[in-house]
Amino acid sequence: MKPENRYTVPGLLTVAALTLAGCGPEDENPAEFQDEAETSSQVEPAGETEEAEEEDPEQEEDQELTEEQSEAEEEGEPEEGEAETPESGADSTLDHEDAADTITYPISTQSGMEGEISMGLHSLEVTDQGMLLTMTFVPDYDDSEGPARFHDELHTARNIDSHLLPVVNDRANLKAYYVPNEAGDQLSGWVPGNREAWASELNIRPRSGETVAFWAYYPVPEDDIDTVDIAVMDGVQDFREVEIDWGSYGPADYGDAAGEDDDE
Repeated sequence: MKPENRYTVPGLLTVAALTLAGCGPEDENPAEFQDEAETSSQVEPAGETEEAEEEDPEQEEDQELTEEQSEAEEEGEPEEGEAETPESGADSTLDHEDAADTITYPISTQSGMEGEISMGLHSLEVTDQGMLLTMTFVPDYDDSEGPARFHDELHTARNIDSHLLPVVNDRANLKAYYVPNEAGDQLSGWVPGNREAWASELNIRPRSGETVAFWAYYPVPEDDIDTVDIAVMDGVQDFREVEIDWGSYGPADYGDAAGEDDDE
């Protein structure tokens, strides 16, 4: 007959305690580590937090550039890399006040208009196309009923061929130079409906106080001279001792120099 194993209540408690003690280290440690991992993922290290609060140098540079660009836009300055607007070209419009000499004459009473006209001489220069005369005119009259025609209301219409045909006079050599027409054998100048390539057209209606510019080409003087007289109209004084701007040309070599420029 086998002996029976009998356990008392205190003995059973002791066995249960030993059993739990043996399983304790394996069960409790993972739970403790898991809690620590969760806590570390939620709380940032002190060093990383301080670095995050400090400003990024590159971010500071970007902010400074943005501020500079904003200031440049407010001041109207172009941003870096932006193409600058090219400067406009020089204004070549003639100003009557810049004339080298001026002569004032009355408006013809035959036209019924009253007032006066100031004509200004600007330049007489030798170019590769001939000798160029440039002048301006400023009429002063009552234009309340509209602007008047320059050639027959502000000047004598009876004999327009004797007016506004400027002549370059070389009195020292008894020579005169006129504006040629296409045929080259007739006098021309500032006449109505001029279609020649040697002078301005005269069919205009300037307002009172308005500046109008005229130009005309002449043959280059044949003699070695520096000054000439210019007569614009009958009955009006001449421009005296007008200097010729020869530039790089001269009477003796003008033909050769002009030919060389044409070849180029």
